[in-house]
Amino acid sequence: MLTPERPARSRYLRALLPTTALLMTVAGCATLPPNAKPDPRDRWERMNRSIYTFNVKVDHAVLRPTARTYVKVVPRGGRTAINNFMTNLTYTTTIINDFLQGHFKDGGTDTVRLVVNTVFGLGGLFDVATPSGLDRHSADFGQTLGKWGVHSGPYVMLPFLGPSTVRDSVGLLADEYSTPRAYISDPWIRWPIFTVDLIDHRAGLLD
Repeated sequence: MLTPERPARSRYLRALLPTTALLMTVAGCATLPPNAKPDPRDRWERMNRSIYTFNVKVDHAVLRPTARTYVKVVPRGGRTAINNFMTNLTYTTTIINDFLQGHFKDGGTDTVRLVVNTVFGLGGLFDVATPSGLDRHSADFGQTLGKWGVHSGPYVMLPFLGPSTVRDSVGLLADEYSTPRAYISDPWIRWPIFTVDLIDHRAGLLD
């Protein structure tokens, strides 16, 4: 369990926080392999193993079949437009962390990219910025904390989100509240966006 990878996206963390907290509270009952010794790099191994098992079961039962159906039903062009829109909706996270990390040139470029795709790409459905020479960057608050000298902390398996560290888990929360989506109060808008985003994200991992 020692190959932590940054979660692919943090766009749907806020809706999962209650479930995450509950699972991390009750997940300490998993057993370790026979004769296994605790590893200081994975001090919460019992909990991590329980959450990993939960993630696999949920994925096999719900997420993967739904993503496969989505790929079959929605044409490639439609899926690309949805992915572009979701990426554009949360691109403020990259911009904010560009500046927090001192990458002012990237921050300026990414700000222009957001404006161009929002205005000329019909709200972000079309990526017109990349062909214009405005490359996409990636930055989040977990990276920012690392640049500021904050230690990564122990390895942790997050419900639904996968492997992470304590530092990056804190960063995910900050990232979510740096997007406009976090402040949508109407559940009839918020939950459909969350659902489509989750399915789009899982569909992107099918290969």
